[in-house]
Amino acid sequence: MMTSLAIGLYASPGYLERRPAPAGLPELAEHDLILAREKLGPTAQLLSAGGQIEPVALRPAVLAIDFAAVLRHTLVSAGVGQLPILVAARAVQGGDLVRVLLGWAAGSGTLRAISLAGRELPMRVRLFREHVRGALASRFAVETEPRCSGAAAAPSHR
Repeated sequence: MMTSLAIGLYASPGYLERRPAPAGLPELAEHDLILAREKLGPTAQLLSAGGQIEPVALRPAVLAIDFAAVLRHTLVSAGVGQLPILVAARAVQGGDLVRVLLGWAAGSGTLRAISLAGRELPMRVRLFREHVRGALASRFAVETEPRCSGAAAAPSHR
């Protein structure tokens, strides 16, 4: 199973009290950005909204090794974090994070379910995958590709 997740920009209410949310892409450069990247220096990214694609040079204040670390830094008001909607969903529902620049997405991340190779997966694994696929699709409006097999999920990003 493979699922594509939009990556949005989020900030905590505490951060937004100190620094108002960016009104547009140019103002994003004035904010402390938290990105999941392994390279240093300015990072050119494509942000898209409604078919419009804009290249934006992002200079992160915090570079994290994964989206879990981006989430933790964003929750403690360290800046504007770039997170998959699935990762940010619980914090948004609880009021701990707010989506900024609504509509703009920074590419997408992929959630993959992986299992050992074999002739046929047990019915319980297939049913579990279908349940997860349906729940993700209905709750987070994600795109799924049913061709991959798997039992354990691990997020990755492009």
